[in-house]
Amino acid sequence: IKKLIDIYKHPRKYENAGIEKPKWILLYGDPNLGKSRTAKAFAKEIAYEMYHITPNNILNWDSKDPTETLSELFENIIAKSKDLNKPYIIFLEQLEEIIDNMGEASKFDSTTISNTIKNYIQKIQDSNVKIIIMASIDNTKKIDNEFGDTFLNYNLFDNQIWFTKFDKAETIQLIERLAEKYALDNINHENIAESLLSLNMNTPGLIKSIFKDCMQDKVMNKKITITAEYIIKKMEIYRNQIKELNGTPWLGK
Repeated sequence: IKKLIDIYKHPRKYENAGIEKPKWILLYGDPNLGKSRTAKAFAKEIAYEMYHITPNNILNWDSKDPTETLSELFENIIAKSKDLNKPYIIFLEQLEEIIDNMGEASKFDSTTISNTIKNYIQKIQDSNVKIIIMASIDNTKKIDNEFGDTFLNYNLFDNQIWFTKFDKAETIQLIERLAEKYALDNINHENIAESLLSLNMNTPGLIKSIFKDCMQDKVMNKKITITAEYIIKKMEIYRNQIKELNGTPWLGK
């Protein structure tokens, strides 16, 4: 992502090497790895205004045909970018869920909806508008099985950024930074890291949320002492809550 930011900030350096600014970027990986935060940070760094579309947006659209509504949205952003000569990012968060929700709210199947999105990505590619389409995917198996031909196999997204879980060393490094941030001097970093790995919760988003939640507990009750044991118990609470939501496969058995 740092390289993409540099391409947008110093385009001439890359144009001389035959590298153009990408107009579509796919953030690909399991939940809670920071894909949405990365998209927002990228937009801020390159000074592009973001249109953020989520699966819930689709459900809230007052339309009998969400495919038509999405098409109108794309057309409006394209026209606005041309008229104002202004750059935009269209961020499709959880693309697979957006496609599912659009299918439930319309008469169209997932292939038709996928192709609608694909056609607009292609239209933006072939135009001179200052628009980037970014999409994040959580359910990698679903995309591979149901929509792979549309979004992965045809190199539609010329920049695919893969998000992965932390290994033990990376997990310990993050714990050390959080312990310093929150002035937790007497916690066992290695024990916490081993627990995170054993629970299959070694993702940066989850780790940061767990620490933040522990510190909020401390604010609410000053008698609480944040120890490694306290943090590990908080992990187990998180794990149980997430398992109850939808049986998310990335948490393991």
